[in-house]
Amino acid sequence: QKWWTHWFGETRVDRDSERCRQSASSWDRWLLGTVLSMVGFGLVMLYSASAVQAHGDLGNHLALVRSQAMRIGIGVVVMIVAMNIDIDGIVAVYPILGSTILLLGLVLVPGIGIVENGARRWFQLGGVSVLPAESAKVSAVLFSSYSSSNKGPE
Repeated sequence: QKWWTHWFGETRVDRDSERCRQSASSWDRWLLGTVLSMVGFGLVMLYSASAVQAHGDLGNHLALVRSQAMRIGIGVVVMIVAMNIDIDGIVAVYPILGSTILLLGLVLVPGIGIVENGARRWFQLGGVSVLPAESAKVSAVLFSSYSSSNKGPE
């Protein structure tokens, strides 16, 4: 057994598609460490920049840091769920892409898209404002990964 398989996991060749894939139990510890370091640095910078103002306005110098830490926690849960999704199981890439393009077009229709700060970018669903550009980011990543994985050898 090679030393790097302990840290980075084993790579196996899928004989049917001749593609190399990481085993499901492995993940990139260097990337995760880098991201967590950047998130921690961002929290320190947020505290440094907002502690005095938050204490004066909100009565608690950690109010903004707590709010951001809660959002980071939600992001970590979403990341763990996303890590366990098999991308090969998502075969409905084109309908997802098509519905995203439809939503991006519908936001421009008066009466459907709402204007905030002089720009028509949002939908109002119940009491929640929805920005279709956020789903476009996810659709772009799914479509790019799907199309690049289905390209044959050149």
